Amino acid sequence: MAILDATGTTLEIGGTTGVAVTALTPAAGNPTIFTKATAHGLKNGDIVTIAGVAGTGAAALNKSWVVKYVTANTFAVDHDSTGYTAMGTAATATPTTWVKVGTITNFSMNPTASERDRTTLKDTKRVWKRGIRDGGTMTFNLLWDNADTGLDAVKTAYTNGSENLAFRITFSDNEAITLQDGYVLDYSISGEVDADATGAITIRGTVAS
Repeated sequence: MAILDATGTTLEIGGTTGVAVTALTPAAGNPTIFTKATAHGLKNGDIVTIAGVAGTGAAALNKSWVVKYVTANTFAVDHDSTGYTAMGTAATATPTTWVKVGTITNFSMNPTASERDRTTLKDTKRVWKRGIRDGGTMTFNLLWDNADTGLDAVKTAYTNGSENLAFRITFSDNEAITLQDGYVLDYSISGEVDADATGAITIRGTVAS
């Protein structure tokens, strides 16, 4: 058993488009694995836009994916390409850059699902059916620093009503949760005499990987 240490957990918000990783060779399978002869530099939880996959199934792979199962020269995307042929050796992966929110002090996450009540008159106890999964909300408490570029990006996203934003939470063991279509639900700031200003950010994630 390895208890997760919360220390080292980071929150990042997606920024601009990064430099493409080129000369990737995709391999058919589940998941689909991409190989580069030299280190690709990607991390678990990165969002990349794949392009240049050839042959059968190209349209299904040439779009945005979350990177998983990273090694120095390979990474995977969660797509079953079993049976695909002639996929080529010149695919590219263009990553989203990340901006770190630098003053997080603690966090909480509550993914959930709806429920359906299927109880009928013949039943003697409640009968429940799990419904649609909900990514829930994630709340991050932080020390308020107006010079922090990540916090500024969060505030701007809220003010602009931006949706379809990318967020990544990376834990101390390098496991990551990536939200591909999230938005800033709210944020708050508070303070008192002889104390640091503190705040909170609430993020709604509609698609988590």
